[in-house]
Amino acid sequence: MIPHVRRVLNELDDYCKRNTLTRPVKHAVIELLITASIFSDTPWKSETINRAKKLLEGEDDQCLLALVAQRESALLRMYGDPKRSNQALERFLQ
Repeated sequence: MIPHVRRVLNELDDYCKRNTLTRPVKHAVIELLITASIFSDTPWKSETINRAKKLLEGEDDQCLLALVAQRESALLRMYGDPKRSNQALERFLQ
């Protein structure tokens, strides 16, 4: 699965250089990134969360914002950083 996601992200990067993503496509990619953040190694997980956060800049979809905050918090807990994990959730709640 991960090679396919990487391919989609490469195509997305190329597309974004020429065009603006529509909101439905952007949201679909964010959902893909959130789901992909569960799999593979730690650098991949961090990359997917960071890319999802970047795509969410300026968005107001509370469901997607909550999902990204939860995944970021879980990843930080996995790193053994409960303080930053809590901060990720608190940023979403503010």
